[in-house]
Parts: sequence; structure tokens; C-alpha cells
Amino acid sequence: MLVMVVERFKAGRSGDVARRFRERGRLIPEGSGLDCVANWMALDGAECCRRMGSPTREALEPWRSQ
Repeated sequence: MLVMVVERFKAGRSGDVARRFRERGRLIPEGSGLDCVANWMALDGAECCRRMGSPTREALEPWRSQ
């Protein structure tokens, strides 16, 4: 199944978000079966849209709860 995940970040925090991504990646739990198909970042860094592939809805929960 494909889902669209929209993450919104606090104003002025785009540098923190970019740093976390460089250091820790997408934080997708190993063995979860999740796949980041595509993602887009807003020009101002306030929002990220991701198309995620998942075997089930339940497989998304460990990633969402981080």
C-alpha cells in the first residue's frame, strides 16, 4: 500500500531537520518493510511530503511513534 506522509516543522528549524537527516537518516525501523518511494521538501524547509510504501497500516506505527 502507498501512503502520503506530511511532516510539518516549526518555523526556523529547517537547519535542525537537515542536520538530523544527515546524521540519522529517515529513521525507518530496520525490518519494518517500509520503503520511502519519494519525498519532497518545501522551499522554506517547513514541510516534507513523503510517499511511503508499506506492507500494512500497522507497519507504519513504529516509524510514526518516533
